Amino acid sequence: MRIAVAATAPFGADVLERLAATHDIVQLLTRPDAPPEAPFTAVIQGYPLDDLVVVASRLENPLRFRGPLGVAQPRNASIVLLRKGMVSGSLEGAPLVAGEGQIVCFDWQRHADVELQPGHTLVVIVPIARLEAELGELPSLHGEIVEGAGGRLLAEYMLSLYQQMATAAPSEIPLLARGTGKVLSACLSGLPAA
Repeated sequence: MRIAVAATAPFGADVLERLAATHDIVQLLTRPDAPPEAPFTAVIQGYPLDDLVVVASRLENPLRFRGPLGVAQPRNASIVLLRKGMVSGSLEGAPLVAGEGQIVCFDWQRHADVELQPGHTLVVIVPIARLEAELGELPSLHGEIVEGAGGRLLAEYMLSLYQQMATAAPSEIPLLARGTGKVLSACLSGLPAA
């Protein structure tokens, strides 16, 4: 598989390369609408935020992901805001459908077989150890949709965070990382117990 990437912000290509090198992302992505060797086109902007990564992407083609993302890697979660498009499939046998404006969570060490339609996403990748430190007992994350006031607050925060990342000074990164950890913890605390 080849990936065409347009890096439109500092760290754009670097973050994708780092994720691909350390989390084996590239081998797990395919296009359901084309032969395995077909490239897919994505515009990806990624920003390291201490131990978090904020990623904005625009997919031009459907994208299929099958398998656990990083069983041999530190345990991470992706908190995904679907700005445009939808994701559908199954997570450990349970059906998943989420659409525009919704936030869905993925645990990288658990099984997923999902298809992401062309569209725009904002993602915060967070170590699960960080969430456990903030929350104590970790709620169920994998496949959960963050709804209600917590979901709306988190969506607004993720949009604002993304807008701030392009102009944040390096000295402001620790503040943004701490604030993001607190907001994630508060908004995810309403999810069902694991």
